Amino acid sequence: MLQVTKVEPKFFRDKKRKIKKPKESTAWKELADIREDLRKHILDVEQNNMCIYCQKHITANNKKSNIDHYKTRKLYPELTLD
Repeated sequence: MLQVTKVEPKFFRDKKRKIKKPKESTAWKELADIREDLRKHILDVEQNNMCIYCQKHITANNKKSNIDHYKTRKLYPELTLD
């Protein structure tokens, strides 16, 4: 498994500060306008465009790829933006 060093981009920090209820799972919906940029950042900067499990190359424009959450937003809404 690939080790990932998390680097929170400035545009994400700035947007998180504006969210009214950041500890609720619905907070994710308020990020709609930056989600694609955040996805590209995670894949490119943090994961070097590789799957962390199998280390195969993936790209941000591959709509079949998925960003996993260690703890699901449904059960841990307070961690939605972490």
